[in-house]
Amino acid sequence: MNIEKNTKTIGGSNMEIFENESFQASNLISYRGTHSPQEMHVMMSKMGNYVEQHGAKQTGMMITALYSSDKETRISDTQILVSLDKVIPSSAEFVFLSELTLTECLAIKHKGDPRVTVSAFAALEERASSMNCQLVKPIYNVIRADAVPSSNGVEIEMYVKTETK
Repeated sequence: MNIEKNTKTIGGSNMEIFENESFQASNLISYRGTHSPQEMHVMMSKMGNYVEQHGAKQTGMMITALYSSDKETRISDTQILVSLDKVIPSSAEFVFLSELTLTECLAIKHKGDPRVTVSAFAALEERASSMNCQLVKPIYNVIRADAVPSSNGVEIEMYVKTETK
């Protein structure tokens, strides 16, 4: 396996691109729906209350998986996944997943201004194109719980599968 790494700086943010990257998380509570950004924040709050009601705590990361989005209406089909310290029951809205595994992904690790994630995605598209591949949704965005926003920004990882054109 040939691991290719490429570092870019965009808008003062450092980004490293990796090929053939893997990611794994366990004990996840999940929600998927089609929402505006404001509705998504409401749902994330609701998810937090559900987790708290069951005596669990977020442990490592929050993950969003973007399946589709409409630039005009800003409505997106998104899955929210949060890693927990224990198993909790699923409900009509929230599904407990014991594990999420992503393999053979194109990934970018971004540290800096969270507003340049669009540029990070463009960098992934550019790399995929140079490999004669295209990106296959969903796009997974991983925000680590220990990556608290600071004056240096946040740490976000993006993972996406590719397929040959």
